[in-house]
Amino acid sequence: MKSRPPLDDRNAIFSKSIYLYGAGGALIYGFWAFSMGFISLFIEEIGISLSFILCHVFSKKKIAAASITLGISTIIFTSIHFCWLFGWESGTQIFILALLPLVATSENLPDHLKRVLIPLLLLLNLILWFLLRNHPPLIALPAPMDSLMNLINQVVAIGVITLSFYVYGRTFLRSEKEMVQAHDIMEGMANTDALTGIYNRRFIEEHFISCLMESSGLSCPVIIALLDIDNFKSINDTYGHNNGDIILKSLVDRLSRNLREDDYIGRWGGEEFLIVLRKCCSEQKGIEIIGRLREIIADEPFEITENRTITVTATMGVARGRGNIRSWEDIIAEADQCLYEGKRAGKNRVVSRIGGDGETCWRKGCFFPLPLHALSSCPCGAN
Repeated sequence: MKSRPPLDDRNAIFSKSIYLYGAGGALIYGFWAFSMGFISLFIEEIGISLSFILCHVFSKKKIAAASITLGISTIIFTSIHFCWLFGWESGTQIFILALLPLVATSENLPDHLKRVLIPLLLLLNLILWFLLRNHPPLIALPAPMDSLMNLINQVVAIGVITLSFYVYGRTFLRSEKEMVQAHDIMEGMANTDALTGIYNRRFIEEHFISCLMESSGLSCPVIIALLDIDNFKSINDTYGHNNGDIILKSLVDRLSRNLREDDYIGRWGGEEFLIVLRKCCSEQKGIEIIGRLREIIADEPFEITENRTITVTATMGVARGRGNIRSWEDIIAEADQCLYEGKRAGKNRVVSRIGGDGETCWRKGCFFPLPLHALSSCPCGAN
């Protein structure tokens, strides 16, 4: 599907339509004058037509001031001259009024100039009415032809006015829509991590409070996991920062594909990520999901070049939030402490204090809440 032209191009298209419309109208009047034997009027209309074509050339070359000045001057001259030749009843003065919406809706005229031009055009029309309404025409036309000229002038002028408001309305609505889209893009950039494309720390901190309040209404806990890639500095030093970035993006992609629809992941900073599990049916279920994510990272090597892979592991600290019982800072502090304990215990594991008076075993592969005195009976068989 073709994209519509930018706003400036649409204004240029509108100006082109008006100028070519004026050039065509002047030619029609010129040939009519030639057929009636008004040679001087025919030459004059050819000149007016060339003037509109020149306006179009200026507009195409982005010389807006010259284009607008010549265009307005040509229309005013034509209206006054025709009104003087054929009388007030010919209706040519209406083209001065037709300039009003063109000036008001022009994107190329500054507002202070519009505030001057619009009253001047109204004043000019009033002066013409005062001077020419009883002035006998220099060229007397038969009554039917005079009425026909008046009708044609009114139809053309009304067409110009309608077209200007139509184009302005569409341009205004489109520009408003483009502004909204630009705002959405800027907001997305402000809330998104540039490298991985996921939420950044700013977004998570702003929206986690609403997640907590939502969990209070649904009687469901919010489980968070602070994830840190093990030995990431060593990976960067050994394989280079570009390959480190590849691992970060691949890890995010792998985790995102295995999260539930209501869950999300954000980049907390560097090689740290925050996973938020919403609407968990139970705390145990949330811890099991986090443990499965750890396995997804560790079990399949990451491809950094076409024929080279590297095994990556991660340690996660888990905490729970519900309603307004605990502050965001307390929840993060608990997750961070669990993460620290997991690193100290050997990395590549999930650590949590969820489970009443117990603490999750932090041995590799274990993420079941167990009382502290029962760590020796951990399912992994470690003492």
